[in-house]
Amino acid sequence: MNKIGELLIDNITKRNRIARIIVLAFGCLIVALIYNAFMVPNKVVYGGLGGLAIVINNLTGINTVFLLNIFIIISIIVSLFVLGKKKTIYSLTGYILFAIMVDITQPIANSLTFNFNSYLFSISLAAFLTGLGGGIILRTGFNTGGSDIFLDIMQDVFKIPLSKASAIFNGVIIVLGAFSFGIIKTIYAIICLLIINFITDYVLLGSSTSKMCFINTHYQDKIEKFLKNDLNVGYTLIQSTNGIGFMKRTIIMCIIPTNLFYVLKKEIQRIDSHGILYSNDCYTVEGGKTNDFIPVWYRKIINY
Repeated sequence: MNKIGELLIDNITKRNRIARIIVLAFGCLIVALIYNAFMVPNKVVYGGLGGLAIVINNLTGINTVFLLNIFIIISIIVSLFVLGKKKTIYSLTGYILFAIMVDITQPIANSLTFNFNSYLFSISLAAFLTGLGGGIILRTGFNTGGSDIFLDIMQDVFKIPLSKASAIFNGVIIVLGAFSFGIIKTIYAIICLLIINFITDYVLLGSSTSKMCFINTHYQDKIEKFLKNDLNVGYTLIQSTNGIGFMKRTIIMCIIPTNLFYVLKKEIQRIDSHGILYSNDCYTVEGGKTNDFIPVWYRKIINY
């Protein structure tokens, strides 16, 4: 029976992996097509190794697809030596598929044009599609290598936070683009990058309509009363102790709609000027209302 179960799980895993690779290929196709059809002809240096390839192409005339393939090979070699075999092999599927799609789409891209009346609209559309493709790729759990490897190295080896590493890496390439193509192109490239990042995050995470809040206050009863009676939201009480080992406190945790967040923040400041509010975007809230889990008879007693 155990062997049959293992075979079934293995079969399901293989099917899931194949489905993910198909979706990954579709995402790579979108990104590669837009890169060859719009980014390269219009010299949009929005960061990454793709942007670096455009800069080097402008200086030397070497084909951007050839340069990208060289960069991918270098990335794989560097990753093997610095990040190790395990991380490299896991990412190899994305590297290879993206390299193939870039090669395939180059001749197709030559017959496509983005000749809209507004250049801003054209670049916005290209950025939207690139972000869509990037989000699809990341949702599969894979990546396309390239700059991701160098960001991992900056984080793992040099202990630079990922957000700062990304800003440094892409910032240097955008500056090189500014020297090569001028400030106007660079402004458009920055707009392009912002749209790509926004759409990628949206596809990957969805829209955040709620906030998860942790409230540390001396006026727990008043905050609880406000949450229950005024905002009509449920909450959880978490017993906590500070890192030194004393000062036991109760933290109030609640999830509220984003449009009520500043109402809560203002009320906490009014009730307890020394209170602490921690908050994060909450992208997934599933299940029924909190009070659905409270027995009816108990709700009547506590007037909930």
